[in-house]
Amino acid sequence: MIQRALVEAHLVLGFGLLALAAALVLIGANAAVRRAPPPARYLQLHRVAAGLVLAEAFLGAVLFIGGRRPHVELHLVYAAAAVLVVPAARAMGRRDPSRARFYHVGGTLLLLGVLFRLVTTG
Repeated sequence: MIQRALVEAHLVLGFGLLALAAALVLIGANAAVRRAPPPARYLQLHRVAAGLVLAEAFLGAVLFIGGRRPHVELHLVYAAAAVLVVPAARAMGRRDPSRARFYHVGGTLLLLGVLFRLVTTG
């Protein structure tokens, strides 16, 4: 019963992250095209997304340890990529602030793709 609730939470959070990443791509791309810094809300939501990715990975790890395996083992590789992509994009942005908005949008777009693959390999 608890494992079923964890699986449902993992699924709901995964689809929620997919929607959040799509919204972040649209907001960030709009700012990048206008050559304007992203709105403050974007950076806050970016942090929220990074935290939710960690929570999702934690849930997945609990399920994995509990014996619930993904349908495709590649799911584990995509999970690691999802955890790493946002910090990598932010680090690149700190290194080159003049291009930070492009790194953020690119990283978020990559996160969106990785999340999509995670949902499809569940």
